[in-house]
Amino acid sequence: MKKHFIAFSLIVLFAIPVSAQNCSKYYPMIEGASFEYTNYNKKGKTEGVSEYKVSKVDTSGDVSTATMSVALRDEKDEEIYQMDYNFTCTGNMVSIDYESLIPSSTLEQFEDMEMDISGTDLELPNDLNVGLELPDANVTIKISMSGMNMNTTVD
Repeated sequence: MKKHFIAFSLIVLFAIPVSAQNCSKYYPMIEGASFEYTNYNKKGKTEGVSEYKVSKVDTSGDVSTATMSVALRDEKDEEIYQMDYNFTCTGNMVSIDYESLIPSSTLEQFEDMEMDISGTDLELPNDLNVGLELPDANVTIKISMSGMNMNTTVD
């Protein structure tokens, strides 16, 4: 699960421009817009496909908030998992909600336990360039189960 979360985070971090909008160079802020990434091995065979679709967009003033649905499929075209994440675009910055980057299947596993989620949003400016230092982002999950505590942090 951690491997999939890290892979997804890397995909998000290195997303290429997909559409020209006023708010974001890197995310289409148009409801229904979709795109996909296909990963290939050294022999040119498909290893997996990530499908993205903007399922909802709300705009208020100069702030746009959107929900992105993501489905990951393996080399046999079988879905590994599906999740939604939220992001906000304001001026020259896209902020990805740290809570929505945790797969719902992970949260479902611990729904009967005491859980605390904290972190900082992932911020991507529209003017990315070589050498630009981005702010750190993280998510921490603290779970208390039958006297045991489990802490997980992803930076």
